[in-house]
Amino acid sequence: MECLTRAEADVVLLVDGSWSLSRANLRTVRSLISHIVEVCDWPQKGAALAQYSGDPRTEWQLNAHRDKKSLLQAVVNLLYKGAVPSQVRQSGLACLELLLLVKACG
Repeated sequence: MECLTRAEADVVLLVDGSWSLSRANLRTVRSLISHIVEVCDWPQKGAALAQYSGDPRTEWQLNAHRDKKSLLQAVVNLLYKGAVPSQVRQSGLACLELLLLVKACG
């Protein structure tokens, strides 16, 4: 896989933080995110990640990592949140709006 554009853009990732993801699948998610970071030219404008569940959590904001090395380390350090799957319904987009898509986050 390779990026076919040189356009800069904010990258906002939303990860299901419920127990339905499982620890094994979190490794797959980390691998996917790392691959995206590796094939794209960094720094982009910014990258943010949140896990949504009964209590959504911002892992990093758009203005937190300005180079590829720092961002890849953040991916490695991503911890499994865990929550009851029934608590996460419809909270994903609300999580983005409340935690990441605000001026203070970049």
